[in-house]
Amino acid sequence: MSTAVLDLINIYDGEGAIILIRRQNHGKPAFDVKTSGDVLASPAILSSLQPSKGVLVAINGLYNNPVMLASMVRSIANDISVEYVYAESVELANYLVTEARKEHDEPYMSAEGLMMEHITDTNAA
Repeated sequence: MSTAVLDLINIYDGEGAIILIRRQNHGKPAFDVKTSGDVLASPAILSSLQPSKGVLVAINGLYNNPVMLASMVRSIANDISVEYVYAESVELANYLVTEARKEHDEPYMSAEGLMMEHITDTNAA
């Protein structure tokens, strides 16, 4: 689990949910939705914290902006740099996963993901 996810859970006072995205070498990714409370209560998850990875934040206001909502769904389904999504509510997390499963399998790495990978590689050297 990413340290950034834990930070987001704390910022949002333990509310919301986390979408864990497991990408395979081929085919669509697998999604797992966990409430923030379940994440905080799991010693196995908390003991496996790693430096920040690709994390998106989805707020309930996405429902009011169809273009941004569609973009978020595409990123969750296909941006290989995204490993976690913090959703402001469990309902939003479940909706995003349902919609992401409908997307075509067209993996890509976003410009933001490429930049973060470069920064991480530079800092590790």
